[in-house]
Amino acid sequence: PEGAIDWASAPSIDRELIASLFERGADFRGQPVRFPASELMGVWHQAQPANPLRAERLVEGWAANWDWIKGPAPVIRFVAPIDTTDLAEGDYFTANGFFLKNLAYAPRDGGVAVAPFFVLHSIDTYTPTKKNPWVKAFGTMAVGLLVVLCLTYVALMRDQRKARELQGELRRRR
Repeated sequence: PEGAIDWASAPSIDRELIASLFERGADFRGQPVRFPASELMGVWHQAQPANPLRAERLVEGWAANWDWIKGPAPVIRFVAPIDTTDLAEGDYFTANGFFLKNLAYAPRDGGVAVAPFFVLHSIDTYTPTKKNPWVKAFGTMAVGLLVVLCLTYVALMRDQRKARELQGELRRRR
C-alpha cells in the first residue's frame, strides 16, 4: 500500500549496488531500491489478457545510466504493472522498485550477459536540464583567447619600451 515503504531511505541503484546484486542477489530479493535519472533503452507496453494483478497493461523495458556503464551490468531489465504509455524509448525516467533476480540475456553483439531484473512500483518521466556542451567549449576558448591577447599586449609593450631604451642608448653613444 501507499506509504508502507520509506522510499527516501531505500538505496539508489549505482555501480556498487549492482555489483552487490551480482554477488549476493538472493540477499537483496524483494528489497526496495530507487532508480536515479536513467534512459529507457527499450520499452514496450503489453496488454495482459489474464493475470493475477488484474493489470490491463504491463510496461517492460531496458534502462541504462552513465554510472552503470563501467560496472558489471551496463543495463537493467524491468517490468512494471503500471499503464504509463507516455514513456518511449530514449526518454529519461526515475523510479522506485524491488529487485527480483539476475537475468541472463543475449546481447546484440552475441554471447551471454547478465542484467539485474526489477519490478517497479512507480515510474515517473524525468526531464533533464538542457545544457549545450558547445557553450562551455566556446566559453573556454573565448577566455583562452582573451588571455593570449592580454599576454601578447603585455609582451609588445615591454618590447616597445626596450626598443626605446635601446634607441636612446644608441643616440647617446653617437
